[in-house]
Amino acid sequence: MEAQNRVILTIEELQRIHKNETIIIGTHGNIFTLILNHYNKAYDLAFWEQLKMPDIIKVEFNDGHLSNVTILAFK
Repeated sequence: MEAQNRVILTIEELQRIHKNETIIIGTHGNIFTLILNHYNKAYDLAFWEQLKMPDIIKVEFNDGHLSNVTILAFK
């Protein structure tokens, strides 16, 4: 999938440049789901459909691997 490949290249570059730093990324739910799906196939259409949009989601990586996803309450 072309969109997924492009966004993953960017995510991986950001992880290299900002290793051991906190970064904030704003994006649309569909692109966000593509990012998560690259690392864990459980993040699929069903996940995308349950997003509130807008949502605030905290994603953690450990050595380039997705380690935690937390949907935070949006008020």
